[in-house]
Amino acid sequence: MKARIRLFKIIDPIFQSLLFMVFTYAIYSVPPYELSYRVPFVILMLWQLFSALAHLSFKRVTKLKQQRKYHLSVFSVFLLIYFIYSVFIPEQFVEDRVPDGTVQIPLYSMVLAAIGLGVCFWYSIICFREIRRILNKAQHLDN
Repeated sequence: MKARIRLFKIIDPIFQSLLFMVFTYAIYSVPPYELSYRVPFVILMLWQLFSALAHLSFKRVTKLKQQRKYHLSVFSVFLLIYFIYSVFIPEQFVEDRVPDGTVQIPLYSMVLAAIGLGVCFWYSIICFREIRRILNKAQHLDN
């Protein structure tokens, strides 16, 4: 495996982990009804789309490459549904009482974010499994 590809395969899940932390911080720092979590969530989704397409362009066929193809098909369907709901479907709100009064929480956005987070986490697991495989291979070469 070329050094640049190996470096990308190692940096990719680390960057995804940072994006997960930013997303989590955005959810917990500002109430979710203000939709401040959308920007890091969309950045995470776009990064994973770029990563999956980059990994598919590598010539070597592995079991993880096949899993990335499955993920990419599920991810593409999710992105289509996410953007259709975001643009064309009016948001439904659920009211919640807080000490400052009543707030409205966007129902569809929260459900789609939860599903999307699951899909993004699935891809991160694939990437971390690949790092483990690379490190195991390097360890066996050292022995």
